Amino acid sequence: MKLNLFSPKQRSSLAIIAGQAYDYQCAKGLLSGISADEWRREEVERLTGYAGLTQCPAQFYNKLASHFSDLAGRADAALNHLLRESTEPKRQAEAVLLRELSKAGLPLNYAESISRDKFQCAVLDCDTRQLWQLIYTVRNRSKAKRRTLPPPCPVTSL
Repeated sequence: MKLNLFSPKQRSSLAIIAGQAYDYQCAKGLLSGISADEWRREEVERLTGYAGLTQCPAQFYNKLASHFSDLAGRADAALNHLLRESTEPKRQAEAVLLRELSKAGLPLNYAESISRDKFQCAVLDCDTRQLWQLIYTVRNRSKAKRRTLPPPCPVTSL
């Protein structure tokens, strides 16, 4: 299985945040005798088990950004990244559901009514598992509808 690694933009962003954290830690007298690159690699490996940003899967982005933001003295940014990490699977499922509805030419109300029938809650109140069930339901119903539609009539020229 191939890992989905950080994009260049994500690596750059993490390197910048890590650099700020390194500077902040050095200014407080907590680090000495280690280069910023070495320190960043050690921190990445300690948190993820991967040796550096170039080998680390993208799923660790928010965890690393939160860690380095916290070490840089930016608790607000660290909290934002932690919150994003905890809601990432649900946000991804919501995006896939919207994409599937759009592809099928269906309004959000369609998924909303299925959600209320199946789970007795609104789409926004569904957990990640329920959202994926909605996605598969929309996909399957859309495929079934396409199969039952008559083929388009060929256009003949005069």
